[in-house]
Amino acid sequence: MGFELMKYMTMFRACIVREEFFYYRGNNILKQDLEFL
Repeated sequence: MGFELMKYMTMFRACIVREEFFYYRGNNILKQDLEFL
């Protein structure tokens, strides 16, 4: 039970980190595009 919960929490945290990373990178790309224009 504990191991399954740990595995689930790790996957969940990895998902959140990935989403934040892509969101942050997307914002940077948008800023660069605006500065370029």
